[in-house]
Amino acid sequence: MGNRWLILVLLVASSAMAAPGVLVTTCEPKSPKDVNLIRVTSAEAKQMLARKTDIALPSSMSSKFQSQDVTLEIDIDRDGSLECWSLRSDRTEDKFSDDDKQDLRGAINTALDFWVFKPYAVGGHPAEVRASYRLHVEPKKLVTERTPVFRPKY
Repeated sequence: MGNRWLILVLLVASSAMAAPGVLVTTCEPKSPKDVNLIRVTSAEAKQMLARKTDIALPSSMSSKFQSQDVTLEIDIDRDGSLECWSLRSDRTEDKFSDDDKQDLRGAINTALDFWVFKPYAVGGHPAEVRASYRLHVEPKKLVTERTPVFRPKY
């Protein structure tokens, strides 16, 4: 019985250490055999995103980010539905209070309600994927990379 507790404590500790830079998340820790996600490239992630909106932040929140860019990792299931997400920072100085995390989690969840993803297929079969999106920290919002719009000149 004692060995089981030790294993459980080691698993929890290793999962916490395995995710450096996670600011907030809705993803539950998974064992390696439960993770069956395909990590897509940034170009594929952009193609999967059919509709998006900026993430509005409470007015004081954007000044708490130490970095100018963060990464939003989204797990998408076989039908294109959002499964869970994690907001990551490259800088370990980005830390938030529990209240800040709750506000940030709510802001991201509200924005992601408007995001629509196209299902991803491998060899004609639907697949679960992890897509990463770079977000730029601006006053009062997190903004996804803008794709240039080409308009014909005539």
